[in-house]
Amino acid sequence: MLAGLIVSLSNASLAQQMPNADLSSELNTALEEHENSPDQLAQSLKFIYAKAILDNNLYIAEQALYLRALNLLYAQQFDEYQNWLAVYKSFYRQHNNAKTKFYIEKLELTRLFYQLDSLSLIQRGEALLQEYNVQDLSEKTDQGELSIHITDIADVINFIGLAEQDLGSYDSAIERFTNALEIYERSGDKEKVAVVYGNIATVNAAIGDLDTAMEYNEKSIEISLVEESIYGYFQNMANQASYNISKKNISSDGESKKFYRNQAESILLDVKNDDRLEQYPRIKSDILYWLTYLYLDDGNLTLGESYLSDLYKSIENRGEQGYLKQVKELEAYLLLEKGNFNKALDIYQDALSFYLDNKKYDKALVTLQDLIWATERQQDHEKSIDYLKQYVDLMGQVFNEKRAQVLAVEQEKNNAKLREHKIALLAEQNRSAELKIANRNLWLKMSSVIAVLIILIIWLRLRVKHKLSEQYQKMSYKDALTNVGNRLFFHEHIERELAKVLRARDRQSDQRLALIILDIDHFKAFNDQYGHDAGDRVLIEFAARLNSSIRETDLLARWGGEEFVIAGNVSNQQETSNYINRILTAINSKPFYIAGKKHSISCSIGAVAYPFFTEAEKEPKWTSLLTLADFALYRAKNTGRNRWCLFENTGIKQHDSLQAIIDQKVSVEQALLSKQITAIESE
Repeated sequence: MLAGLIVSLSNASLAQQMPNADLSSELNTALEEHENSPDQLAQSLKFIYAKAILDNNLYIAEQALYLRALNLLYAQQFDEYQNWLAVYKSFYRQHNNAKTKFYIEKLELTRLFYQLDSLSLIQRGEALLQEYNVQDLSEKTDQGELSIHITDIADVINFIGLAEQDLGSYDSAIERFTNALEIYERSGDKEKVAVVYGNIATVNAAIGDLDTAMEYNEKSIEISLVEESIYGYFQNMANQASYNISKKNISSDGESKKFYRNQAESILLDVKNDDRLEQYPRIKSDILYWLTYLYLDDGNLTLGESYLSDLYKSIENRGEQGYLKQVKELEAYLLLEKGNFNKALDIYQDALSFYLDNKKYDKALVTLQDLIWATERQQDHEKSIDYLKQYVDLMGQVFNEKRAQVLAVEQEKNNAKLREHKIALLAEQNRSAELKIANRNLWLKMSSVIAVLIILIIWLRLRVKHKLSEQYQKMSYKDALTNVGNRLFFHEHIERELAKVLRARDRQSDQRLALIILDIDHFKAFNDQYGHDAGDRVLIEFAARLNSSIRETDLLARWGGEEFVIAGNVSNQQETSNYINRILTAINSKPFYIAGKKHSISCSIGAVAYPFFTEAEKEPKWTSLLTLADFALYRAKNTGRNRWCLFENTGIKQHDSLQAIIDQKVSVEQALLSKQITAIESE
């Protein structure tokens, strides 16, 4: 990639003036041979610079200075870059060349881009552009009179566009990218055309137009492949994965979600496993970021936490505060899933302050949404409302700033006209009247916009409240620790499953519903010995194993403490036994690893089948059957634990007989002896 940048430092006429062709050949050879080895390339360029200084070959010396600095930025070696930049600035002070000054400033814009310091980038980029007239530059470059090429100016424009995009100024960013694209296309720089296509794609993704984003990104990928731009290809593949993740998140049907999720995973793993990725640390971090996000979103906390650890290692000592905040927000998401609300909220609040201080309002709005969601999960509704108010206020602030920008532009146009014409006093008075009319018309237009904003804010409040209501409903069905259903979830869905079985019985089907209750053996002793944190980890892993052993359509809920209930669809007594045995095996077939230590965890299981009666009498309440299953659970515990017991109805004909057992007027042992119920137990 750096080999192609040598063109940016000179034009053909200057290249013919170079002394020492051997040194020039050595530079080109180093660029070609070490393109995939940043460390070796940096060493070679340092050596070539030293030789060029000894030979007084300032042309080669400056190329080596610039390319090595750029190489260090690509490798995210910011400390070494600053040391080398000091050498470059010393070179400039000695030779006082305008071209050198330009390229030093362009390097600094590159650094600011990598470090996500968007405000400084825009300020310095605008100042640099004011020093050059693009049209004059293009004409003079064609004549070979300047070493700064018009595509260098396009690079600056593109950098400013990226910074504006980071700050949420999407209209301005698109205008910058369009200007840069025109220059690159006119100059025939296809690799840079691909870069801008990718940038336009990210803007479309940011405003929610994912189809257009993916279309532009695919164009960028095609050009990058043709031009053999490894950096461009990897960057766009990382973006393509992120767009697939976004498509997954907004898809309503399961098949589409699965398709986009698998597409994203495939892309990310393919790029991650490519050895060439090591030379592009920033893209490697992006790949790890999206893998972490993907697996955390899947609920795979173990894999997500592993990639998060790799991600932190990849950004060590890079000084990218903006990127670090985004990574920490992933950590906050992980902490929320683990139930550590306070630390997660601290991280989100810190990120929010950073984004507001740096005017990254679009990112601040996203973080506020996360804070609303997190505080709702914590059931701190008052705090959630506070964050919702901040969200709406920030939306209004963003709008007001855009309105102020519009007014400033209009005022500048008016002032420019006054300066140009220098009209007399009467004309000035007339112009003043015109300005008042223009401003009045402008305010009328703005009033319409404000009215639209009020409607938007009202709609947004309703939408956020609706979303919070949906989230609250979902969260009210979830056990906060294990992320499986809770009692309310089971109560809400069990009647539907029971009705389904009764309809099947009407069709002469053998379909049954196994009502199962499970209890972790010796859990209290484990908690007392190892502590509640270890106990929580056992509960989380226990729930995960249960979830993996049942069908997606079965019901699973944490009933309380170390008890869980399952309602599973089965067809006969043998399948019921096999089903329960599979659950028990999922728990006790391998040890639990908690805090790096191996523990043998087992459980006892009690079960009853529904329908309970063999004839068409009205079935008992499911709560009564669950109580009977609980009796079966205690029988399993009393006969040795780490086993299961299924009570089958073999003689109960009336509700009163069942109720007598439930009320313990008739003991379970008496019911078993009289063969009212039969115990089927694990071997």
